[in-house]
Amino acid sequence: MKSEKEKDSAIETTALKISSNDFPSSEILDPFEHPRISCVSKASSVDEKSGQLEISCNLFKSCVGIGILSLSYAYKESGIILTSFLIAICSFLTYWSISVCVQVADHANIRIQSFSDLSSLITGKWGLCIARFCVLIYQVGICSVYVSFFGLFFNNVFCYAGIDSLCTYIGLDFALCLLLIIPLSLVKNLANYNRFSLLGNFFAILALLIIFVISCKRISSNGIQGDHLFIAEKIPFCFGIAIFAIECIGTVFEMRDSMKNPENFQSVLKKTFSTITIIYILLPSIFYLSFGDEVKELIVFNIGIENPLGMLNQILFALSLCITYPLNLFPVFFIVEKVLDGSKENIFIEKKDNKKQKTLNKIKIYTSRLIIVCLIILISWVMPGIVVLINLVGAFGSTIVGMVLPVVIGEYYRQINKDFKKDYQLYSRIINWISMTTGIIGGGCTIFFSIMNIAKGS
Repeated sequence: MKSEKEKDSAIETTALKISSNDFPSSEILDPFEHPRISCVSKASSVDEKSGQLEISCNLFKSCVGIGILSLSYAYKESGIILTSFLIAICSFLTYWSISVCVQVADHANIRIQSFSDLSSLITGKWGLCIARFCVLIYQVGICSVYVSFFGLFFNNVFCYAGIDSLCTYIGLDFALCLLLIIPLSLVKNLANYNRFSLLGNFFAILALLIIFVISCKRISSNGIQGDHLFIAEKIPFCFGIAIFAIECIGTVFEMRDSMKNPENFQSVLKKTFSTITIIYILLPSIFYLSFGDEVKELIVFNIGIENPLGMLNQILFALSLCITYPLNLFPVFFIVEKVLDGSKENIFIEKKDNKKQKTLNKIKIYTSRLIIVCLIILISWVMPGIVVLINLVGAFGSTIVGMVLPVVIGEYYRQINKDFKKDYQLYSRIINWISMTTGIIGGGCTIFFSIMNIAKGS
């Protein structure tokens, strides 16, 4: 049996290997040759790295995505008091669990560029496999939600245009989605693509502001429409939506790595989560109070496309999701292509493949991407509703990555590092176990609830 000192030394040695050997180059490489480029920060010097304000903005726009559109529906189904409580609880426990991982990374004093890196370093190969599997399911689920939105958008356009044959033609909207997302799935290098994500987030914020203004006008003229306060039997339904809405779970370490002073990330994380918790409670509740029982699965569709503002609103969200879709899909490609490659050598080492081998590799990559895209389309098509899909993704991917695995990593590191164990307070362990228990029970109940809804076709 190894002593505590030997175990600590082994972790430190592994960490040094990861930080010094696995990421030696600042060059932006072609992801067809180096699939892990998505996890590598372009910034290699301190001057190129981001400050706290920039990271706060990036973390904020990573959290606020399509999930916020479904929160108003959760208010309708579960009531204002219950939904607000679950949003606050999910936000706090997710923040706490992620902060545990950040504390581990800060204490180890090493360069961690992704959640998978930390899982691999602390828990070994099994942790890496579980982390990659959960990220894979989570990202595929998010992309499927995006495609469902595209399908609903195309269907609304056909119906508004009065093309009844296309409006009622089952599958045409997803066929158009396939034509849309295949080109988006062939993006080779995200280094120059990231700048477009800023434009996408601008579109999303502008669309939310349009809904907010219209909702306030409706309340002013028609009064409060929503009156549901607490519907206990819908707790599993609300839990899945609330945890899904926190969409930054898988990106925190990439952002931490891009900071000039990563030790300040904990403070940024706390402030950002406090801000989005307030926004997630206030905005969707106002939307619900405005539209009441008329709230649709995604609030953006409550403003009809026949209304010029409604048309602008839906177009803005469609453009936003088109721009950010490849960013969510690329981690899936990285994981799948790394598994297909089967190489254990340093992925940053140039391979001296002949031209024929490179052509075969690209054919394999394009084929795998096309299969993934078709799988995403199929998932979106068979789901009876977009909220059911959001529930499943939140219940499985978000709870495991955001509540369960971080606690496992923190507890495991506490056992093998006596200095970290000495600084770990009892109340921290209690909250850890509350977070993990909530994730397991809440996620399990939500999965069961969602499967029952699928079986009923509702």
